[in-house]
Amino acid sequence: MSGPGEQPAAWGSGFFVAPGWVLTCAHVLRREEGGIGMGGGGTGVQEVGLVFDGRTAVGEVRYALHCPEDGVDIAVIRAYDAEPHVFLPLSEDTGDPGDQILFFGHSRETGPLRPISIVGTIGGTVAATRGERANEQYLLDGLTVPRGISGGPVYHRARAEVIGIVTHQANDRRGGLASSLLQLRGLFLEGAGDLYHLLWQAHDHAHYTHHFRPAQTDGALRGMESWTTVRTRATPEHERPEGSLGHARRTELRGLLAAMEPPEHPRSVIAAVEAVRGDWVEPDTTPHLWRDGLELLYDVRGRTTLEATLLYSVAVAEQSALESPGPRGRLLAWYTATAREDGLLDQLHGPREALRAWGAAVRDERTDTELVPLVRLEVYELYYRADAGHSRAVHYGWTLSGTDGDESDTGFRDHDERGVLREDLAEGLLLPLGRAFDWSDRPGRPAALEVRLPIGLFDLPVDRWPVAGRDPLGAQRPVTVRWAERPGPGEPSAGQQSEDSPRRAHERRWKGIADGPLRLYALHGEDGAPRATITLSELREADPKAVPALFCPAEGPVSEEILLRVVSAGHGIAVWNRDAAWRYGWREFGRRLGGALASVPRPDALPAALHRLRAGVYHGDSAAYWCKDLALLYDPASAAEAPPEEEYLWEPL
Repeated sequence: MSGPGEQPAAWGSGFFVAPGWVLTCAHVLRREEGGIGMGGGGTGVQEVGLVFDGRTAVGEVRYALHCPEDGVDIAVIRAYDAEPHVFLPLSEDTGDPGDQILFFGHSRETGPLRPISIVGTIGGTVAATRGERANEQYLLDGLTVPRGISGGPVYHRARAEVIGIVTHQANDRRGGLASSLLQLRGLFLEGAGDLYHLLWQAHDHAHYTHHFRPAQTDGALRGMESWTTVRTRATPEHERPEGSLGHARRTELRGLLAAMEPPEHPRSVIAAVEAVRGDWVEPDTTPHLWRDGLELLYDVRGRTTLEATLLYSVAVAEQSALESPGPRGRLLAWYTATAREDGLLDQLHGPREALRAWGAAVRDERTDTELVPLVRLEVYELYYRADAGHSRAVHYGWTLSGTDGDESDTGFRDHDERGVLREDLAEGLLLPLGRAFDWSDRPGRPAALEVRLPIGLFDLPVDRWPVAGRDPLGAQRPVTVRWAERPGPGEPSAGQQSEDSPRRAHERRWKGIADGPLRLYALHGEDGAPRATITLSELREADPKAVPALFCPAEGPVSEEILLRVVSAGHGIAVWNRDAAWRYGWREFGRRLGGALASVPRPDALPAALHRLRAGVYHGDSAAYWCKDLALLYDPASAAEAPPEEEYLWEPL
C-alpha cells in the first residue's frame, strides 16, 4: 500500500479478496505525514497507490473506519485497473486460542521492501462488544510483528481461509493485535450497507468462478488450484460429518446466492431459515446476506444439514422477485441436481411444494402491504445515584423493539438496564438505533421511530441524533414522542374507571380528532410565554380537533406542568419548540405551524408531514427552517382497547 505516484513509499500492507477489491487497515491510510487523511470514518472518494507482484495500480478508497475501542480498523479499496491477481478466501468465523495461523505483508525493517510471513498461533482473544460492532481481536503473543505489516491478512492454516487483519504492533515488537472480519459488519451502521453487499458478492462470485469456471479466469489464476480445492484437501471428504455440505458444494451455493438480489431486509433471511426449520431463530448477529442463512441451519429437527441447506436454497429462490428469472432459475436447478445426486429429490418433494406456496404468499404480502414499520424506544428513570460531579443524578435505562406496522413483532430487541446520565443517552443509543433501523427498514419504507418518554425528558432531541453517520433522525424518518406514563390498553384498573380519567379522556378525544382537519390551540399569553393559569378543565373542553402548542421548550416547571395537564386531559397530539428563542417570534411560528396543521387531512398523516419538513431543513429548504426544533407528541389511542363498559376485574384468590 502506498501513496499514488511514480516512486511510491510503502505505508502498510493489504490483500485482494476478489478481482479489484482490497482490504487493509484504516490507520494505514492515515499516516501523520503524506497519508490521504481519512477521518474516523467515511466514504469520500480518495485515491491510493497499490503495489503488488512488482506491478502498480491506483485504488479508490471506498470506505475507511478506525474505532479502536470497538476493535475496528478497516478500509475497503476498489482498484478498477488492477491486472489479474491472486485473491484470498474470507471467513467471518472466528479463531480460537491455540489455532495455528500465518500472517504476512511487506516490511522494510530488514532492508529493502520485501514480503514477510510469520507462522504462529493465536495467543488469546479479546472481545469488543459495543452493539453490532461486536468484534473479536486476536492476541499475537510472542510473535514478531514487523512494522509495515499492518493491514495484512491473518490466515487460519487448518481452515485455509482468512479470519482477520493485523492491526497493531506491540511496543517491543514482540506480539501485537489482529481484528476479525466481523468488523466488516460495521459498514451497515455507517450507512455503507450497499458496499458490504458488493464486497461479498464479488468475493463469492470470484471463488465460484475460479473453481467451477476456470476458463473464465484471467492470467496466472487459470493455472492455479482454487481455494476450494485447498480447503477440500485441508479437510478431506471422509472427515466431513455425514449429511453435511462439502466445500465444493458450499462454494457453488454461495456463488449462486451472491448472484441473487440481496435480501431486502434481515427478516428476509430469517424468514427463509424459519420456513425450513419450522421454528423461531434468534441469530447472534444480524444476517445481511443470503449466505448468512447457511450458518443457521444446524440441528434442524428431522433433517440433515444437507437437506436443510437444499430446502433453504428453495426458500430463497421462491421468495425472490419473479422478474429476475436467471439467478432464481440457476439456484433452483442447483437444488434439483444436488437433491437428485444424493437421492433426496422424492423425499424433499413435499417440503419443496410447501416452500413454493410459502414464497408466493411472501411475494403477495410484499406487493400489497402499505404498512409502515415501527421502531419503539422507551427511556425510563432507573434510580438516583451520587456520581463524581453529579449530586444525586438521575440515571436512565432504555428498551428497543420493532414491529412491521401491524403490531407483528420483527424479532428485534435490545435494552440497557445499567443506567446512564441523560447527557450520555445519545452516545449509548446511536449504535443500537442504527441496528434497529437496519433490522426494521424496508425498501422505500423507512421505519418510523416512536420515543416513549416521561414528561421530564420530552425535550430529549432524538430527532437530531445522527444515527448511522447520516442526516439527523428527523430528516431520515418520522420521529414522534409518546407519554410513557399513559395507561395502556391491557393494564388492569382498580374497579370502574371514571369518565374523567386520563385513559377515558384520551379515547374520546382521539375519536373526535380522527377525521381532521387539525387546528392550532396556542397555550401562551400575549408575550408568547406559557400560560401557567391554564386549567385541566379548559384543556378538557377544548375543540375536539385542537392541537395544543407551546412556543418554547417543554422543560421547566411551568411547561412540564402544562404538558402534564395536556396529556391528563386526553390530548393525543401536541407540539412544542425546543428553541427558547421562538417564544419571542411566536406569531410567525404560530402562523406557519397553523398552516402546516390545517394542510394535514388526517392525524395519522401528521408524522410523515413533519418528517418531510424536517428533511427540508437539512437539505437546504429555507422555507422549512421554523420547524428545525419542533417536537411532536403523537399518542394515538389503540384500536385494540376495550370498550368503556369492559373493565378488568381482579377475582379474589
